[in-house]
Amino acid sequence: MITVEEIIQKRKRVKIEPTDEELRHLPDRKAFIYGRVSKPGQIVKSTESMREIAELVEYAKEDGFRTELTSEQVWSWLERIRAGLEAPGVIENGEVVVDCQDLGISGTLRESKRPGLAHLGKRLEAGEIGAIYVTEGASRLSRDEKKIMPYTLLDLLTETNCKLRTPDQILSARIEHDWETIEDEFIEASEEQKVSRKRLQRRKMNKARRGEHVGSAVPPGFYLPIIGHRTDGSYIFGKYKLYDPHVKVNIIALKEYVYWRGSITAAHSLREKHIVYPFFPEEFSYMNTRTSLRRSPRIKEEGGWAVTPDVIDGLIENPKQIGAWVCGDTEIRENHPAVFAGELLHLWLQANEIKAGRKPRGEGAKVEPMPFAGLLFCANHEEQWPISPHNTEGSLRCTKDYRIGAPICLDVVAHIVIEPLTEVFLKRFNATDYIDAVLCQAEEKAKGDGLEDRELRQRERRLEQRIDNLRSSLGYEDKRKDEILLEEIASTEKQLTLIRQELMRRPKKVLPHIDVAKVREFLWRLWQNWERFPNRLKNELLHLFIERVELQHERKLITATVMWRSGEQQTILIERPQARFTREKRWQPHEDDLLKMLWPSSSKQAILAAFPDRSWRAIAERALRLGVHRKRDPYRQGAAKHWTEDEKAKLTQLYEAGVPILDIATELGRRQSAIVSKATKLKLVRPREVKWKRLEPTWNEQIETLNGCKQESSRR
Repeated sequence: MITVEEIIQKRKRVKIEPTDEELRHLPDRKAFIYGRVSKPGQIVKSTESMREIAELVEYAKEDGFRTELTSEQVWSWLERIRAGLEAPGVIENGEVVVDCQDLGISGTLRESKRPGLAHLGKRLEAGEIGAIYVTEGASRLSRDEKKIMPYTLLDLLTETNCKLRTPDQILSARIEHDWETIEDEFIEASEEQKVSRKRLQRRKMNKARRGEHVGSAVPPGFYLPIIGHRTDGSYIFGKYKLYDPHVKVNIIALKEYVYWRGSITAAHSLREKHIVYPFFPEEFSYMNTRTSLRRSPRIKEEGGWAVTPDVIDGLIENPKQIGAWVCGDTEIRENHPAVFAGELLHLWLQANEIKAGRKPRGEGAKVEPMPFAGLLFCANHEEQWPISPHNTEGSLRCTKDYRIGAPICLDVVAHIVIEPLTEVFLKRFNATDYIDAVLCQAEEKAKGDGLEDRELRQRERRLEQRIDNLRSSLGYEDKRKDEILLEEIASTEKQLTLIRQELMRRPKKVLPHIDVAKVREFLWRLWQNWERFPNRLKNELLHLFIERVELQHERKLITATVMWRSGEQQTILIERPQARFTREKRWQPHEDDLLKMLWPSSSKQAILAAFPDRSWRAIAERALRLGVHRKRDPYRQGAAKHWTEDEKAKLTQLYEAGVPILDIATELGRRQSAIVSKATKLKLVRPREVKWKRLEPTWNEQIETLNGCKQESSRR
């Protein structure tokens, strides 16, 4: 039977803490060899540092970890990485993991930027790692100046009893002395990094004051000339110099920005015009990693970098474009040649003024302008007023007196006007016999000109070859034959001179070769391809042929007069469906006087008869605005009366049959809002095709040509 003494001794043994030797004991679980050097150049230059990483395998094997890896195998792998034949990665064999993913990555970066450290953290949290092998100490793991990462690693090492193994010692974070040693190494590395950063910053500021390159990305329009080499082979750069191919793009980009008054629209315009920053040639290939354009998309088809909105904003905001250099508190003027100097300085200042005056805009700024933007004018006033397209809403509104609380002259769904105008426009580009004849003539002329040119060039080459052959035969026969050959050469040279003179007299082609087949295809398929064109291209075509479109409108009829640049006028009568008329009907002074007289005492029927085009709600709101009052109607009169079963049955029949709400309201003698409200309460369902049916206009048009004749056509 167990005694009391034995129980007490057993409990004492359980409470006894492990000794330092037991906490530092190896092997334990797996060995994680973490290899890192701070800069990419050190991968090739720091041979000893790289070799020390490979030798850590032998330390792990001496500590008892089982693996078939050898230091020679790891060194051979690292040699392939140094030669660029293999990317840094991970090797795992047995109880040893060699992670070299962080080669060339600074220790100041966080875990998200260091795949090797992230891999170590995951293995530590899983409890798989018993020892971390590093070449120097804790500084290899982290040099975080804020000391966030060091203490995170210390917590993980303490919780999992993972040892830190260097060529000199084994440290366990569970031992207080070892914990302090690791902490001191982290703090020392952090402070050393701070001192180094301050020293580098001071040197950087001194270089900036001298106007020298300090390592920042080179803005578009400049390149760095190489003025020397350091002992390690790296370049020594001079001051910025202008790079003409990019300077030209800078100027075009800023002109587009001033024209469109926005970087997004300017970038779209440049993309449609296929304007890009050309790639640097071979002699400036070192600039591909130093230019700020490396962040822009590469367009291989165009052979350059795209001009993005960010690039355009950078041209406006960066003072280097005007020769000024700002580095911290240091400002240097006329440090290098300016892209925007002289007359171009005004362009840069104008772009800055536009950007300073622009307010942040929402998603509506990214919507392309709808077709016919800038061509529509309202003719219902003494002077014509522009019609504003509201792209996000898909509507057109007259800008006359358009403000909060004021009546709207015209408020119409955009497609009601744009679709008839578009169809009329496209009709003018039907490939008629006349157009086809013109294209055929142009095609034959292009083929004929090309054939004559080719024949002359071929004759020129044949004569040149004949002259060479004749000259090569001189000196091998008697003098008489040489004289005959010389006469033949002289005759051939005369023929060659005549052909060359003919080629010189032929008109040079200023324009590039035009593919007539593509032009014919474009005209024939304009109807099919129109919807696929971007709105900007549509507007460019429309502005080429249309001067303006004047809209005269009543409640249900819009008269659109198209002023063609050819001098013709075309009138289109558009019959509008019932929609939003109450927002357009302007109250006239005589109507206000009549309302003031009738509203206080007249009956509802008399008032509605006096204003047949107005709803009772619109009349009441106008009276309220005018400050005119009337006695309230008794309860349960008018629209407030109860719904009878017959009315409900009639509503169900009409509503589910798809009859318009206005017609139902007229039939039942109630307001449209009452119809919708009651239908919702009764859970009535309208047919889907009626619910989503789009309002469609009907129209017909007349064309008034220069000689006065008229043509008519219609669409229903």
